[in-house]
Amino acid sequence: MQRFIDDQTEKDLQYSLKFAKNQFSARQELVVEALKLSTVTPSFREIFQKNDHAELRNAIYLWAGSLDFLEMLTVLDSRQNVIARINGRTDHNPFLQTELITTVFDRKQPIITTEIVSHEQYCLEVKNGVCQSLSDNRDVMVQLIVLPLKNDSGDVIGAVVAGDDVNKDPHLPYQQQKVFGKTVEMLVTQMGEQIASTMTESAGISSILENRVLQALKSGYSFSGKTVLNGRQYEMIAEPIHNHKGEFIGSIAVALGVDRFSGPRNENYTNLIICGLLSLGLIFILAYFTARQFAAPMKRISDAVNALEEGDFSIKVPESGITEFKSLGEAFNKMAETLSERDLMITAQNSELVALNEELKKRAIERFGELESETALQKSMLASIADGMIVTDGRRIIIEINPAAEKLLGISAAEMTGAPIAKICRECGLDELDRLVSKSTTRSISDKEAGITVKHNRRSLRFTVTVLSYKKDGEKGLLMGVRDVTTDGELDRLKSGFIAKISHELKTPLTSMQGSLQYILKKGKWLTGVEREMLSVCLRNTERLTSLVAGIIELSRIEAGQISFLLRPLQIGEVVLYALEEIKGAALIKNISVVNDVPMDLPKVIGDYGRLIQVMSNLLSNAVKFSPENSVITLSAATEDSILGISVADDGKGIPEEDRGALFSTFQQMGRPEDGEFCGSGLGLAISREIMEIHGGTISYTPGTAGGNVFIIKVPIYGEVDGIQQNTDC
Repeated sequence: MQRFIDDQTEKDLQYSLKFAKNQFSARQELVVEALKLSTVTPSFREIFQKNDHAELRNAIYLWAGSLDFLEMLTVLDSRQNVIARINGRTDHNPFLQTELITTVFDRKQPIITTEIVSHEQYCLEVKNGVCQSLSDNRDVMVQLIVLPLKNDSGDVIGAVVAGDDVNKDPHLPYQQQKVFGKTVEMLVTQMGEQIASTMTESAGISSILENRVLQALKSGYSFSGKTVLNGRQYEMIAEPIHNHKGEFIGSIAVALGVDRFSGPRNENYTNLIICGLLSLGLIFILAYFTARQFAAPMKRISDAVNALEEGDFSIKVPESGITEFKSLGEAFNKMAETLSERDLMITAQNSELVALNEELKKRAIERFGELESETALQKSMLASIADGMIVTDGRRIIIEINPAAEKLLGISAAEMTGAPIAKICRECGLDELDRLVSKSTTRSISDKEAGITVKHNRRSLRFTVTVLSYKKDGEKGLLMGVRDVTTDGELDRLKSGFIAKISHELKTPLTSMQGSLQYILKKGKWLTGVEREMLSVCLRNTERLTSLVAGIIELSRIEAGQISFLLRPLQIGEVVLYALEEIKGAALIKNISVVNDVPMDLPKVIGDYGRLIQVMSNLLSNAVKFSPENSVITLSAATEDSILGISVADDGKGIPEEDRGALFSTFQQMGRPEDGEFCGSGLGLAISREIMEIHGGTISYTPGTAGGNVFIIKVPIYGEVDGIQQNTDC
């Protein structure tokens, strides 16, 4: 009840305050619109520009007649001097602050504000009768309207100032009581003291707001709550009134007497107590008779339900008593009969299920034997296949490895079964196979992509990957085949030998051509510019062919085992420094920064000093060649178990995914000449791969995390694993 009263009180006060604020500002807006219509007429502009004081006073009197609530009307010229007043005074100094008038002249828009004006200044602008009705020596709260006067060009040439004091103004209280009656009080305060109100002042009782209310309003907040006004307790909502500077000058509020609700509330409480006592008595009487009428039948039904729970379906309850209990008894007895019939049916069906279960168990044992036979046959077939076979499930976990795969890869089926397929790729250094398996995980692979040939333990192994769908839900495993194709490469070696012989035969005439062209270009001063340019093109192509032939010969000799390697312990940091010296000039030409993060205190590795420099120089040369100007090349080192890795990272254009599989193949060019990109002979990375395999290491590629390319060489660490003289399991 109290909450309802409080909510209704707050709602009424909100409506009343909204109405009071509208009434407070309504007449100001009316004045603005009326003066706008009057001041834009050609006749008024003419008398204003002529500075006709008599006509201007007549205009003021006409405005005052139609807007009879206005107590101040003053006309200013462009210099902010008074040229006409409603009281007829002729001095030119206005009472208003200069900054307020200046603001109107600058904005060229009307300003509506409420200001505190001293009694003396206000009396200079209004008629004597208005001044005499105000309290002596007390500041006045005035609602001011300052309207700029503009010429045809839109420039401000003067202003009209209109005002209406709020002190003891009967208009606002009259309008409030006209709509809401005398139940809701309205008051306007000036610095906390009432100046206009619907309340009747009582002798000897203060009409000033309480200090806590005044402090809230001065802080810029609205007030809502209980307060004392003229000696009575009220629920009040008040909002502050500010001047044009935002300074607190007063407030507007509405209030509702608290004692208005005390009588009805006390009466309601008394009625509620009486009703509650009568209801309790009736409830106890009704409960007593109801318990007597329902307790016995409910006890019989409860006992019957307990009997049903124990399996006694022959139980019955009397079908007598009031209509409801009679119907309940009939329904219970029918339910008991139905449950008895279903119990007999379930017992018979359970006997049939036991027989069926025995039959299924017999068939399951027979099927299990068949599956064991099929599994043994499959394992026998898998073990007898000459090629290696590795089978994984949908999560790429190895579930079967045949003996041929164990032999070819040097692994143990007992150790690898149950491990991820990536473990074989990692431990055996089969990075290309790892990428092929990863590709089959994310998408379907074509026949061309499904097979790769890699070097492993001095043998060429052909890996094929087939995707297996073996479950209804679409889970896909992998079948990986491994075949030793070392002997299949005999034709390739013959071809390589033939190419090497042809290349060797070409080397001598190419060297002779190169020397002749260099001599002609050096001594031929009689050559024209076109002839010299053509000979330069021939020389560059001859040098390119000479480099290509030299690379073919070197690759052929490495593959044929005709090049000896001097393997000894060495410091990889020295190899990196020597290779950096070789490419320093090319890097300076393109303003490429080379950051060497390879420390000099790394563990020693087993390798051929010259050949490792050749590999590092080739990787650094490619990085400089394919990196844009003003970029950065970074070298870093990392150790993992018994392997030392050196990374060369650049900011060049990334290698397309479709080209990465053949990156280390013979004649695989990284650039595209038709696109204006650099390209080499296509032998550098192939030679580097052969050199790293002879070292028992690897060379691999991975795209940079933020773009660019990363090439990594891995070499065995001296004293831990002899990757050259000793064949490991993988």
